[in-house]
Amino acid sequence: MVGSERPLSPSLRKRLSLGMSAIIMGAALIGGTVSYYSSQHEAQELQDDVLRQVASLFKQQHWITADTSNENYKKNSDAESHLYVQFIDPSGAPVQEAKDAPLLQIPANTHKGMQSLLIGDKSYRVFVSDIGQGRRIVVAQETAVRDEIGRNSALSTLIPFLLLVPMLVSMTTILIRRVFNPVSLLAAEIEQRTEQDLHSIAGQNIPIEVLPFIRALNKLLEKIKASVHEQRRFIADAAHELRTPLTALSLQAERLDHADMPSDVRERVASLRQGIQRSRHLLEQLLSMARAQTENTEPAETVSAHRLLLNALEELLPVAESKGIDMGIANSADIQLVGSELEWGVLLRNLVNNAISYTQNGGRVDLSVLQTDNSVLLIIEDNGPGIAEEQCEFVFEPFYRIAGNDVVGSGLGLSIASAIAQKFGAEIRLEFTDTILRTGLRVIVKQPKTFL
Repeated sequence: MVGSERPLSPSLRKRLSLGMSAIIMGAALIGGTVSYYSSQHEAQELQDDVLRQVASLFKQQHWITADTSNENYKKNSDAESHLYVQFIDPSGAPVQEAKDAPLLQIPANTHKGMQSLLIGDKSYRVFVSDIGQGRRIVVAQETAVRDEIGRNSALSTLIPFLLLVPMLVSMTTILIRRVFNPVSLLAAEIEQRTEQDLHSIAGQNIPIEVLPFIRALNKLLEKIKASVHEQRRFIADAAHELRTPLTALSLQAERLDHADMPSDVRERVASLRQGIQRSRHLLEQLLSMARAQTENTEPAETVSAHRLLLNALEELLPVAESKGIDMGIANSADIQLVGSELEWGVLLRNLVNNAISYTQNGGRVDLSVLQTDNSVLLIIEDNGPGIAEEQCEFVFEPFYRIAGNDVVGSGLGLSIASAIAQKFGAEIRLEFTDTILRTGLRVIVKQPKTFL
């Protein structure tokens, strides 16, 4: 049932890319977080050291806050990095050394050392140290300022992560694509094969992890190749074996035709001869089909397209004249095709014979060969009923017959032509001769020059 079908697995390359990208981003997130808090902690430790060093300098040089609290100090101070330095007398009261100096209300019971205090509505980081005679020096800094400095320092450590993560993700994706590129090329090469192309897959430049699959696929191709070969040989042998008895039957029927017999018996003999003739034609078609589907092991040769048209015209002209069909070569040039002349002849005879068979009495069949910049075209045109577009993909299947016609045939002509065309790197395209009335059939056999 359709509802129970399992969904298709996503691309292995896509899964690997997403997985590696997730790992990189996760590692970057963890590393960035640790680096952020570590840098922030180190920045705060550095700020604590600054407080200690400032207190030590004041203590050693006996500086006073008046030096940094006058009008010049007010002009040059930076509120974002301002340090508060003041003295506390033995009674615990703060000493204001200058009129405009900033004064913090340090609690009298503040102990020595580094600490955090809430003074007013602001939090401060405070370092208290004795300077002798019961006096103490206080160096303070707003916690918000310290936190901002720490954050800025920590954020600066995240910049390499922010730059490195997208670079690593892109490089990983490109690397995975390059690693899987041989597999993609191999898949494209296999996809372009025809059903007759069953040779083994080459293992060059293939990742070692894929080689077991390639070996298994090659074994399967060998089994399929052997099975197809057996089937084709059986068809060819059977057709060949049946030719002798059918030939004998045909000769006996011809002898009966010369004997004296009643008219009704003569009619039955005539029907018998027609049946034998159809059977012989079917056997010939089966043999041609078997030969067309075999691998081309012979060296490539060039064939004159003009000579092929002349041979087909000479062989089938009597059949066309029996139906009053005007058949001729409309356009021809001395152009070369690649392949077996015998098989190209079979292809052309099947196509021309189809055109004659399906064209009404008194119709027209034109043969031509053209050369373009990229290919050579064999064209067979008729003014018959044509083939509906929805039928074009089925008419190349063996034994397929379009319903509603009374033309005698086996349904193998186009199948044989298609098999031979594929064998020589060509393709067959069907079109309407009259695109407005949608009648007539134009068969175009196109062999690219890259195959020539």
